[in-house]
Amino acid sequence: MSKGIILNSIQLQEKMISLFSKSKDIIIISPFINFSKFFDYYKGENTKIATNFTKEIFTRGSSDIDFFLKAAEKNAEIRHIEKLHSKLYIFDDCIIIGSSNLTYGGLQKNVETNILISKEFESYQSIKKEALKLYNSGKILKKDDVKKMKKLLPDNKFSKEYLSNIKESYKDDLVIIVRPSLLKSEIDKASSNIFYKHESFSALKFQIKNELEKSNYNHISINSFTRLMLWMYPTYKSCYKNAAEPTKKLSQLLFGYVIPEKIEGKAFGRYNYINKYEKKIIKKFHEENIRF
Repeated sequence: MSKGIILNSIQLQEKMISLFSKSKDIIIISPFINFSKFFDYYKGENTKIATNFTKEIFTRGSSDIDFFLKAAEKNAEIRHIEKLHSKLYIFDDCIIIGSSNLTYGGLQKNVETNILISKEFESYQSIKKEALKLYNSGKILKKDDVKKMKKLLPDNKFSKEYLSNIKESYKDDLVIIVRPSLLKSEIDKASSNIFYKHESFSALKFQIKNELEKSNYNHISINSFTRLMLWMYPTYKSCYKNAAEPTKKLSQLLFGYVIPEKIEGKAFGRYNYINKYEKKIIKKFHEENIRF
């Protein structure tokens, strides 16, 4: 390992996951954290996490309480630091320091710059020392504090503030947003599990993948959403049913819920044309049901 710059990309995300799975001692300092999937790779023994642990931050979707519930389950030490802005990740063999929060946006979507410093460099120990000093300045949070915060939050749907920000960003586009913690590897795995081969279905998989990549894994089109409905609830050719269950799993992965056969009594998956008013119905339903 050496010293180098890592820009936000799939490469940075995969590097973080790799380090997270290999290191025994980890220090995470990040104001916002919503990548709860990292604990699926966690094999550490001693993890310290410092963040801005407030109801406002969780309510607006900047951080995910599930991450901290998982951290508490694995006996990680958690501290709250008011007005925290530093982003520092210390692993057994290296440090990543820069502008990225431990979030979907910080690791993939936003324009970020981070520096990786390996243990062999003299600065490794001095940065680690300062990181521990910053961490120790925080307020200690116990498991009960995390559980209490969970109870204070409305539920695991997107907050109104988060959705209003999304609406403002895409107010001229009728798009379907996806879960912010979505991993590219998850999509590839889920879509590859749909073995049913059909020209139309292959085109749909390609279209969804293309839309996700172009939007930095933020949204897909309403057209793709309704085509998913068609494959989830086929009404003809029983062989199409082979794709139904894995497509439902893909829906769960993308949106946190399984798209129903009908929305306000209409099976939009069977429509060849959907007008703007109907698209708004679909979008409204989706925003009320999407989950982290």
